[in-house]
Amino acid sequence: MKEKQKEYLLFIGIDIVLIILLKIFNFDFSNNLLLIFVVYSVTGFISGMLTTYLLQIIEYFKN
Repeated sequence: MKEKQKEYLLFIGIDIVLIILLKIFNFDFSNNLLLIFVVYSVTGFISGMLTTYLLQIIEYFKN
């Protein structure tokens, strides 16, 4: 797998996790931009870690 493909998967993962979380908590965007930024950063970090971990597992089983 190329590095660019991994990056795209990472961003897709981040967006999907963020959207799911916002739907679960029924988040109101008009409240507070800082809160949105914090939520985005935290979910981005978590989903980035998970995506990287999953990619490593996939690579491991390929070999």
